[in-house]
Amino acid sequence: MNANQISEQLQKYETYVNEVLKSDLNRVCLELDRVIKDLAEYQQLRETIALMLKRKENDETYEFTTDIGSNFFARVIVDDMSSILLELGLGYYLEFTLPDALRFIEAREKFLNSKLVSLRDQSGKIKAHIKLLLMYCQELYPGASTDSRKVTKL
Repeated sequence: MNANQISEQLQKYETYVNEVLKSDLNRVCLELDRVIKDLAEYQQLRETIALMLKRKENDETYEFTTDIGSNFFARVIVDDMSSILLELGLGYYLEFTLPDALRFIEAREKFLNSKLVSLRDQSGKIKAHIKLLLMYCQELYPGASTDSRKVTKL
């Protein structure tokens, strides 16, 4: 290969890394963040329901403060803790008894954990692909400006 062909190949690989692989990695990382956030919300909801069940057994009311928007808080007193509304997605809500809500949350957490594993695998594969291409570019043209150490910062 002559210098022009090598330069063209390097340009193609760097363009592929920058425009395709890095955007794919960014998409996967954003999805990972969303799944982690959802898992944290379900764990918090599970703890709240467990506390509600405990208070229900003792015939106590459940009092707490909640953010009603723009950092305005309201004091809430719950007398009837027999059921709870959970968002299913797409703006749909379903009323559950507290034990049924815990079973739903357990199933949802199981699904999200499997999705988390899958997304982490995808992220690792994309990072490995980026690193391989950058290493190949370095071998193709030792004076190339690509730096395989950049991959570890992703």
